[in-house]
Amino acid sequence: MISNDLLAALCALGLLPLLASGSRRAVGWSIVGSILIILGVASALPDWTALAGAPSTFLAVSAGFVWLGLGCLGFGVWSATMAREPFALGKLGPVGANLGITLAALTTAFVTYRVWPLLFAGSWRGIVAALGLGGTGVVLGTVISLARVARGVRWLDERWLARRYEMAPCLEEWGRRITWGIVLAALAVVVLSPHLLISVAGALTVVVGAHRLAREGGRAPVVPVQPIIVATALLTFTWLVVTIAGPDTSLSFPGILDAPLSETAEAMLALFLGVGAWLLLGLWPFHGAGPGSALALVGGALLIRWGTGLLPHGMVHAAPIFALVATFGALHAAATGRVSEYAAALGVLAVTTGPPGAWALFALASILAAMRLLDYAPPVPGLDRRQLGGIALIPALAAVLPSALRGETVFTVVAVVAGVALFRPSEHP
Repeated sequence: MISNDLLAALCALGLLPLLASGSRRAVGWSIVGSILIILGVASALPDWTALAGAPSTFLAVSAGFVWLGLGCLGFGVWSATMAREPFALGKLGPVGANLGITLAALTTAFVTYRVWPLLFAGSWRGIVAALGLGGTGVVLGTVISLARVARGVRWLDERWLARRYEMAPCLEEWGRRITWGIVLAALAVVVLSPHLLISVAGALTVVVGAHRLAREGGRAPVVPVQPIIVATALLTFTWLVVTIAGPDTSLSFPGILDAPLSETAEAMLALFLGVGAWLLLGLWPFHGAGPGSALALVGGALLIRWGTGLLPHGMVHAAPIFALVATFGALHAAATGRVSEYAAALGVLAVTTGPPGAWALFALASILAAMRLLDYAPPVPGLDRRQLGGIALIPALAAVLPSALRGETVFTVVAVVAGVALFRPSEHP
């Protein structure tokens, strides 16, 4: 487990892009630097006291990520000094500017102090590793840019996977409000109910109502692909659990834990549950089959309660498949700028290892996707949805990443590094 003071230091990194709000480059570099620092620290945890006995190459790479992140933060400061955009704190005059500079300096010093044991253990090799990692990133970024991979992914989305559909308004204003009320009530049922049948019924209600609302705005196809596949997967999952449990076993917690589920049965059930959650989470290639990742909290609740809660061994067996799906989702999110899909993908990687912070990632994905569907602009001055999502991800990553890296390490590292491309500094949203 990560210590409270170190966790506080990593969470404090989210303050830096907030202080730089108004400058897209300063905010972008601050988020990227924070992600890299968290990745480097998380890779060396949880045994922080055993750094002296760790392999030198391991320490060099971990420290290299931290040094590279600190370099990005420094470049963000330089970008802030060269920025022409008005900072949000600038509206307060010299007092606001001095306050921002002081808070940024204190935060950076606090973070550096807390991660210094790792930097010291990595010695000069960490700096060399940082140069190598940074150079590799520049080369890969240049090659991908020249190959126009992101443009090809966006073309595929616009043409086939996530294209806009013709609007189908059939609900009056009162009808939309009632539908929203039903969806939110069913969402609460899914999150709070410990009974299997009630949770599945709530999930199906949510997906049908959300598809209708998405059709109103041209965000979902005429054929209800998402409701059909979700219903098939969840009903099959429910029927199998009920059949295996038998008539004498309760279908709610904790009684349902007495169901005689073998490891083979758990693995099969986890796959059926995973298919339903895949569409609810809005991960590639189903990100355009409905309201995107707006239902990520529903999919996450199913994975947490009825996956890790009921099928712990099955989730372990299915973890590599889940991680592969989540990694593709993270890469797609980085290519298309979908912060909600990225948060949902990180939630899948976190839930397979069991940290409680996965709830926050799924909730964040739903909120960001709902804001996108409603074209709602963040109330924070100088920040768009992507930047605000990146800031909110910083404390969530600090909480879940050390545990997530203990599971599917390669997939998790690739997914987190994709966040560097997603939140990279740019002039336009």
